[in-house]
Amino acid sequence: MHTANHAVLADQFADARDGLTLVAVIPAGIPVTTLKVDVDAQEEKELPLLTESTLRLIQAGVTAPNDISGLLGFPADPVRRTLSEGLVKGHIRLNPNSPPDDEHVRLTPLGQQVALEHAAIRPVRERMTFYYDGTLGDIQPYDRTLLIQAREAADEDLLKLPAITTAPVRADDLTPDKLNSLLRAEADNRYTVLAVRDVRHPPTPRYLPADLLVYSDPDRKDIEVAVVIDGKISTPHELALISRGGANALGIRVDPPAERPRLDDDLERIRIPVSTKRDNTASHASPKDGVAEQGQVLGVSVFDHPRLLEEAITQARARLLIVSPWIKNSVVNDTFIAKLEGRIRRGVRVNIAYGFSRHDKKCDPEAVRRLEDLATRYPNDFSFTRLKSTHAKVLIYDDTCITTSFNWLSFQGAQDRTYRMEEGNLVTILSFTDTQYAYFLNRIAEQRMD
Repeated sequence: MHTANHAVLADQFADARDGLTLVAVIPAGIPVTTLKVDVDAQEEKELPLLTESTLRLIQAGVTAPNDISGLLGFPADPVRRTLSEGLVKGHIRLNPNSPPDDEHVRLTPLGQQVALEHAAIRPVRERMTFYYDGTLGDIQPYDRTLLIQAREAADEDLLKLPAITTAPVRADDLTPDKLNSLLRAEADNRYTVLAVRDVRHPPTPRYLPADLLVYSDPDRKDIEVAVVIDGKISTPHELALISRGGANALGIRVDPPAERPRLDDDLERIRIPVSTKRDNTASHASPKDGVAEQGQVLGVSVFDHPRLLEEAITQARARLLIVSPWIKNSVVNDTFIAKLEGRIRRGVRVNIAYGFSRHDKKCDPEAVRRLEDLATRYPNDFSFTRLKSTHAKVLIYDDTCITTSFNWLSFQGAQDRTYRMEEGNLVTILSFTDTQYAYFLNRIAEQRMD
């Protein structure tokens, strides 16, 4: 599953658009191409002590080789070799007005710069690596370790942001000034780019994981998007998307809010709505008067669901039941399976049921196969069932029961990119959870596909 904490992002950016409501947090991918750039550059290297001292003496007016040797306390031969190297590199020149038997030297403009900076400069041909953001159409200082392959982006069902062009990046698209601005930010850089000669890159980009925030007005006519990278909104990416049609161009729609499953009247009376639940967790709220036993009834926002699923597959102690019409690779991936197997190996009884209708084909076969394989390995501890039909979306673990309109095992798989506010109920009253657990086990048995 995508690692971003949707509830945290929702808290942080819920009020970022005046008059609009945050409807969805969508895992996204920014296309990034790794460029191998051949450049002509100047390389700066720290000077040997003798070279630095020699240039500084010449700069101070000591221009005779014998005088330089005497002041430095070095034999004449090493000093003359240093002067010869300086002639070859263009740091010094012979003074034409010096006596024939005692040639004096002087610094060239390059030698003056080297003496001031205490670094040797020489022209080189180098191949450098830069990262080209396809959405911005510009190189950016991205960390290579954060980029993922196209296959991984597809498995995660990341919404791939559009590139400004499908044309390959050419040498003319890059400038020395832009490359140097990035190089100057690197602490160990010693190059200054003079010219860009050639650019090579793979045909398929990698992707930088990000999050797309979707905002809407109550009438769902005004839909805006924002891009979050590393916990911060990226205004350049937002402007780039706006210039290409914004949410409409991405195929994003917002539908009317889904109807929340209703609880019994006594539970509805004590339910704490989402709008008044401030900490996004069930662990600190206090039950209201009228609860027959210790427990709580909370509203669950659309952004809480991924966190609650993660909690269930990593912390359930005795039982775990999930009913979800559809199953997608973006949720039921290798990481999900590993965590689920971890629960089973610790003695947790797991039941998962799915199936919107007998002929429905919206599930990802690979995700289904992963769960079937797990059920084969643990036939006594894990039940995986295809149902004839279900509209239920239920998550039960230990004493917690969540009923909702949220698709637990396909929430990142909205291929039509239609989003809506989905709200649920979280109940931690043991008698209620026991009753619901038994009810859904019976429903699974009754609806099992032959």
